[in-house]
Amino acid sequence: MTPGFHQRLNMDALSWIDVGQTKFPRFLRFLKPDEISKDELKIPEIFVTEYGGEIPSKITLQFPNGHEIHAIYKREDKSVSKLGLILTEFNLRPDSVLLCCYKGNGNFLICILNDGNSEIDYGKITSRPSGELYRQDAKGGVGWKFLSLVIGSIHRDGGADIPSKFIKRFGNKIPEVLIYVLGNGEVIPGSYSKADKKLYGLLALFKKKLVNLFNILMFTYCGNGRFELCIFDKNGIEKTLEAREADINDNVIIIESDDTEESDESEDSDDSEDSDDSETDVNCAVTNDENAGDVKGHVIKLYVPEIYLYENIIFHLNTFGRFVIIGL
Repeated sequence: MTPGFHQRLNMDALSWIDVGQTKFPRFLRFLKPDEISKDELKIPEIFVTEYGGEIPSKITLQFPNGHEIHAIYKREDKSVSKLGLILTEFNLRPDSVLLCCYKGNGNFLICILNDGNSEIDYGKITSRPSGELYRQDAKGGVGWKFLSLVIGSIHRDGGADIPSKFIKRFGNKIPEVLIYVLGNGEVIPGSYSKADKKLYGLLALFKKKLVNLFNILMFTYCGNGRFELCIFDKNGIEKTLEAREADINDNVIIIESDDTEESDESEDSDDSEDSDDSETDVNCAVTNDENAGDVKGHVIKLYVPEIYLYENIIFHLNTFGRFVIIGL
């Protein structure tokens, strides 16, 4: 049953169960001259150990604009062919950075950071992509990424330099007061200084012992003063963050199945008029203890546009207007 026809959860007071660090495993690759000469992209040893057995020999490299390149995964060499074609297609330099996200079934999403560690403009294509597109807003900066190495400024005053290319494109779109959303859903308040061209408020990462020197921070702007913040170790592997524990505080509204709804109608017919306004009721208590048993254990807080809970299944309405299962 589509969760969109059921009760919606208000995100200002929502707590929900841990869904892990990211939906798909990711890693960063800083291109090296020897890789370019051999026309091969090396995959980190740790990533191969964890997921290499699931990758078939024939793979597809998809880019945010929908462009696709068919390549070969060489299991023995732990590498991917057609690196030269990627460089030629997007006119990249040898010092480019690739963000590789394995989506399963031999499909990789490749994001390219080139202009001072900020994401490139991929341009438009006329062909129809076979998979779901990762859309970007070229005017508002939504979906665009940049990297920052954890040294110096971040360690001293919690400030991260924003690449000049990103500032020129989207600097006037970023408000002075903002938030960082970590991979485990934790929200950290921050600020943006137009004068310094920096993001501040990152000392909290050190206090929580989430980062070390020479870790890599990847910022993805989501609009409305919200940055998704991912942390990579010095090997380029994305860190897995532990979920925060919080009290449920009766803020989760359980979406019940059809059978349960019918029984509730007979028992609580007097309250049927009140249920029409349930979409805006943010203090509705969890009434189905059997369904809510798993939810009361370990929960974290996350700010996203749409979240639905139906029979212990948590759905996220993504930016493509599709429902994605993100928790059980």
